[in-house]
Amino acid sequence: MLVYHFVLRNEVNGTEHLGYMPLADDAEAMDFGQETIRLILLDHGPEHPGSIMEITQGHRAVCCLPFESMAPWKQEKYG
Repeated sequence: MLVYHFVLRNEVNGTEHLGYMPLADDAEAMDFGQETIRLILLDHGPEHPGSIMEITQGHRAVCCLPFESMAPWKQEKYG
């Protein structure tokens, strides 16, 4: 297992460290990040313009996920 770090960044609130999660690989970390963004948007609505989630593993950047691409109303499973 690899340990991944999840960080939320936006212009209003700055940086929020969401935490660490041991996961099998980068793909699983990205899936976890996408699901976390969907849940945040479901709870708080589209009030996070310009927000991104950064995922790192150690000192290595894995990816940056923009919230706009994960809007729950664009996902079939959220109807």
